[in-house]
Amino acid sequence: MKAAAEADKIKPMPYLLHIDEINRADLSKVLGEAVFLLEYGEEKPRTISLPYILEKPFLNQLTLPANLHILGR
Repeated sequence: MKAAAEADKIKPMPYLLHIDEINRADLSKVLGEAVFLLEYGEEKPRTISLPYILEKPFLNQLTLPANLHILGR
């Protein structure tokens, strides 16, 4: 969430989130609903409605900015 908010602030510069040892994690617990947002194939950013309220800028909607790049290792 913090990476998405930071990437949104510095558009259009690329922002990299590096997740080390992701192969050891339970992705549904680490990424939660964001897993759906990482699917490849659509030109426009995907948005999901969350069943809870987050801090600004997200509130109950989550969209990953196009300049956010995630590297899992």
